[in-house]
Amino acid sequence: GVAPADTLVPDVEGILVAAGAAQPDSVVLLPAEQDTFTWTYFAAGPGEVRLSGSAVGRGETSQDWRSSAPHQSASHQVLNPVSHLDLFPVTNMPFSINRGQQDVVPLTLTLENPGGTTVADARLDWLKIRLEDEDGHDIAPASLLSRVVVSEGPDVYLEKPDSLLETTGGEIDLSLDLPAVITGSEQVTLGLRMDISDSTQVENFRVVISDSTWFEAYDDVSGDPVPLILQGGSYPIESGLGRLVAEATGLNVTLGPMAEQSVGQGQPEVDLLVLELENPGLDELSSAVEVGALSVVLEDAQGEPLPDPELLLAQIGVRGPFQVHTQRAVTVEDDTTLVLFLSPPLSVPVDTPVELVVFGDVLASAPILTFRTRLGPETDFDARDANTGSSVPVFYEPAVIVGADIMVEAPATDLSARVEGVLPATLTIGALEVTALTARLRHSGGQGTASIRVDSLSVLCRDAEQNPLQPAAFIDRLGVKDGDLTYGELGDPVGVGGRMSVPLTGLVLAPGDTVELALVLDVQTSAPVYQLELVLEENGILAVDANLETQVALTAEGGGDFPFTSGLTLLQVPADELVVGFTDRMPAVLAAQPQQVPVALLSLGNPAAEEAGDITVDGMGILAADQNLGPLPIGATAAEVAAYVAGELWATSGQLGDQDTLAILEPVAELEVAPGQTVEVDLRVSFRPDAASGSFRIGLAQDGISVVQPDGALLAIRVEPAEGGVFPFWTLPGNFTGLTLGESYANFPNPFAAGRELTTFVYSLHSAATVSLRILTPHGEAVCTILNEQPRGQGVHQDDVWDGRNGRGVAVRNGVYLAELVVNFNGGSSERLLRKVAVVR
Repeated sequence: GVAPADTLVPDVEGILVAAGAAQPDSVVLLPAEQDTFTWTYFAAGPGEVRLSGSAVGRGETSQDWRSSAPHQSASHQVLNPVSHLDLFPVTNMPFSINRGQQDVVPLTLTLENPGGTTVADARLDWLKIRLEDEDGHDIAPASLLSRVVVSEGPDVYLEKPDSLLETTGGEIDLSLDLPAVITGSEQVTLGLRMDISDSTQVENFRVVISDSTWFEAYDDVSGDPVPLILQGGSYPIESGLGRLVAEATGLNVTLGPMAEQSVGQGQPEVDLLVLELENPGLDELSSAVEVGALSVVLEDAQGEPLPDPELLLAQIGVRGPFQVHTQRAVTVEDDTTLVLFLSPPLSVPVDTPVELVVFGDVLASAPILTFRTRLGPETDFDARDANTGSSVPVFYEPAVIVGADIMVEAPATDLSARVEGVLPATLTIGALEVTALTARLRHSGGQGTASIRVDSLSVLCRDAEQNPLQPAAFIDRLGVKDGDLTYGELGDPVGVGGRMSVPLTGLVLAPGDTVELALVLDVQTSAPVYQLELVLEENGILAVDANLETQVALTAEGGGDFPFTSGLTLLQVPADELVVGFTDRMPAVLAAQPQQVPVALLSLGNPAAEEAGDITVDGMGILAADQNLGPLPIGATAAEVAAYVAGELWATSGQLGDQDTLAILEPVAELEVAPGQTVEVDLRVSFRPDAASGSFRIGLAQDGISVVQPDGALLAIRVEPAEGGVFPFWTLPGNFTGLTLGESYANFPNPFAAGRELTTFVYSLHSAATVSLRILTPHGEAVCTILNEQPRGQGVHQDDVWDGRNGRGVAVRNGVYLAELVVNFNGGSSERLLRKVAVVR
C-alpha cells in the first residue's frame, strides 16, 4: 500500500500546474521489488521551479508505517518562447576598395532578442546575401570574391573559401557552421567580411538582402521558427556602393605658392611652408593616399639649421583644406628636426591636388631675423594606401623643398601726420572733386620694423557753431586720393553723430615711407545754402601694424595738434544760365586767302549773383550757310575757325576737311565766366585758297556752345540768347570777290548811318603799296582823309573805316559821297579808284 505521502511541494519562482494525480495511485511492493510514481505538470509561468515529496506504506505483517526519505527534484527552468528578433543593419561599405584587399566589411547585422532574461535563446542558422553592380545586375560571387566570413569579433560562424563560392547568379548561401545564439540579455553583431579577388574585373558592387525570408532563426528551446523584424528602415537592405580601384602608386610632393613675407613678434598662425600633394595613381582609378607624418627643419637665411627653434616658435602645426591635423609646442627636445604626426591623417584622392600648410606661432620674444622652413627627408614623410594601410613611395620635386623667406619684424608703434585744411571759403552746390584736407603720413619706424597699413580715414561734419551735421545732406561723395591714385571712396555718406569713415585699400607704408593724401568731396546737388567744415580727430586715421593687425598711435607733426579742421566753407547756389550775345562782323567782301578775318563777336554773360559759381565753357560748334541760309559744309570754304579772348587764342577748330559740316572749336583752356561778368569771344575765319565764289555766312546754334554741366538735372546750366536775340545766330553774308584792286574795292555797310555806325572799306593789293583814301563830295570837294600814303602789305585789307563825319568831326548830311582810293605800288605802278558811298541819318 505504498502511496505518495502528499502532492509535490514546489519551491516556486516559475509556475508548474499539475496535470493530474500521480500514476499509479499506490503500489504493493514485495520484498526486493520496486516501482515508480510519475507526476505530469504544465509549465505556466517563467522562472526556476524545484519540487519535493516522499512516499509512505504499511508493513503487511507488522502493520507498522514505513516512510521514505523526502526527495527534491532537479531544477526546472521555465522560459517564455522567443516571439521575434529585432534586426539593425549598418552599412559600412568603403567608397573605394583595392583589388586584392582583405577583410572588407560592407555590412554589419545586429540581432537583438527583446524578451529579456525570461525568454528562451534564439539561434541564427542561415542567411543569404546578393551581390549586384550599380545598375542592379547580378555579380557572380566567384568573379569578385576570394573568401566570405561571418563573424563577431574572434568568433567565426562561417568561413566560405573561393572554392565554395557560387559561380553564377549573384546570391551567396551562408549556412553557418556554428549557429549564432542570441540571448535575451546580450545582442549579437555579425560582420560580413569579404576578401576581394586581386584578379577581379568588377568595377563596383553592393551587398543586398532582399527580405526577411533571407534569414532562418529558431527558438533554441522549442525549435520553433523565429521571425526577424527590420528596425529603422525597410527591405531590401543595401550597403553603399564600393568602387574597386588599383593600389596607390606613390605621392608627389612639391612646393606650393609662397612669397616672401613679413611677420611680427608674437604673430600667430604664420604659414611656414605650403606643400602641394598629388596622388598620380594609374590610368585607372586608384586608391587615396593618407599622410600620417612629416618633418621640417627651420633654417636661417644662409640655409643653416636654427639650433634653437624653440626660441623662435611657440607652437607648430599642420593644416589641410578642411581642418588642423596637428598642433603642438616646440620644445627643447626637438633638437633641429620637428616631427609632426597628423591626426586624423590627411587624405589625398587620386588626381586631385591637395594643399598642406605647415604653420607656426611666432614668439613675442622671437629675434629679429630672416628664416625659412625646409621639408624633412622623404623617409620622414609617412604616406599610406588609404584602403590597405600599406606604405607608398614619396617623391619630392625638387629633391630639397624649402619655403620662402620669412622676416620677423618688430611691431610698428606710431604714425606721424602733418594735416592742413584747404577747403575753399565758398563752394558751389554740386561742386566736384573739392579738396578739403591734405595729410602727409610718415612711418617713423626704423629698419626691421613692420609696415603700417592705413585702413580708414574718418572725419566729423559740423556747422559754424560746431554742431554735428548729417553728412548725406551736404556731401554726395567723400574720397581719399594720392594724386590720381584713389585709396577709398564713400558714396552718399550717412554718418553717426556727423562722422564719416572712408575705408581704404592698398595703403601700406614701409619704415621711412611717406604718402601725401587728399580728402576730396563732391557737394550734394540738393544741399542747402549753409556753412560747414570737416574735422579730423586724433582717432580719425585708423592705422595698424601690417603683421599683427594691432593699432598704431597717431602723432601730429609740424607744429599742429589734433583735431585738425578743413576750415569753414559757405555752400552757394550755382549759376544756372549763360547769356549769349552775337554781333555780326562778317565783311561784305571776302577773299580766298589764308589770313584770319573777324566774322563775329560773342558775348558770354553769367548773370548769377556774386556768390554763385563760375560757368565753364569748354568748346563751340560753328555752322555755315549761304546768303539764303541754305546749309553749306563749312570745310568747303573755311580752312580754320579760331576764337580769341582778350587778344589771346582760346580755341581753334584746327585744319578743317572739305566735307566737315561743323567746325568744332577745341579750347586751349576752359573758359571760366564768373558771376556778374561777361566775356567777349572774337570769332575769326581763314579761307581755303580754292574757296568757291558766292556768299558765305557763319552761325551758332543753341547747342553749339558746350558748357560743363554740374551733376544733377536740377543744377543744369541753360544757354539763352541775350535780350532781343534768337538762336541760331547768323552773320550777314560775305561775298567772295576777285583779287584785283578793281574787283575787290568795296565798302560795307552801304548805305550806313553817319555818326552812328561805321562803314568799312575793302580792297586787295597784289603787292605792297602806299595807300591814300579820301571822302569827296560829288563835286570833288574834300570831306575828310582816312588814309594818307599809309604803307600796306600784299593781300586783302578791310580795316579802314569811316564814321560818316567830316574833317571837323561833324556828321555829314544824307546823300551820296565819293570814296577816292589811290594806290602807289612799290614796283612803280599806281591806280586810282572811285566808289559811291551812301549816307543815311
